[in-house]
Amino acid sequence: MGVLTDADDKLRAWLRAAAGGADVVAGPPPDAPTHDGEAALGAYLLAVEPVPRVATDKYRPAPVVLRLRYLVAPQAADDRAALDLVDRLLEATYDAPLPDDLEVDLAPAPTEVWQALGVRPRPALTVQVTARFLP
Repeated sequence: MGVLTDADDKLRAWLRAAAGGADVVAGPPPDAPTHDGEAALGAYLLAVEPVPRVATDKYRPAPVVLRLRYLVAPQAADDRAALDLVDRLLEATYDAPLPDDLEVDLAPAPTEVWQALGVRPRPALTVQVTARFLP
């Protein structure tokens, strides 16, 4: 597995645990509520952003650090079930310390994100996952 897929797996594991075992699916959120099956969390990779490299040892190369920025939005049959998933994520964010390489942003996603995805705005979180590797 690669560094990015490992970081993605870590995010999905945290989301699944935080949401009480709810499915975590990849891809942009659908515009209409999903009526088939249980509520799920959608984790959509919005960006891979480089972090400036800082060498701490002159004999070793500085690690490459990337931030993977995800839009995490609920997918459920109705708005109430979707809100319940977001509520579980908020509780997990505040009840226990987050893993060191995860950061949750509670600010609403910019309108431009929803417009680019072609879907209506909804309660969602932005989660950043830090991935590191040595060249």
